[in-house]
Amino acid sequence: MKSKIASTNNTHAGIKGKSTAPKVESRAIAPEEFLTTHELMRLLKIKHRQTVYTLIKDGMPVIKVGKNYRFIKKEVIDFLKKQSESINSKDGDS
Repeated sequence: MKSKIASTNNTHAGIKGKSTAPKVESRAIAPEEFLTTHELMRLLKIKHRQTVYTLIKDGMPVIKVGKNYRFIKKEVIDFLKKQSESINSKDGDS
């Protein structure tokens, strides 16, 4: 079963046609593509939750659902590849 992130078109009370919500790309995302914080920690072999929060602060893509975080596996992998390329290119400059 696939879930879907859809764009919303909330209108401000009293102003017709004015959208107050940002546009969100609409695409189907399979539930197994989402990772919880614990699943991400297992995937990356991280022992401390604080390390995950540091990655979020450093720009790792995250979705906040209530008080919980969800990560899209492909976006996490892409982020880590970019981070790795950035580090490797800095090492090559020295």
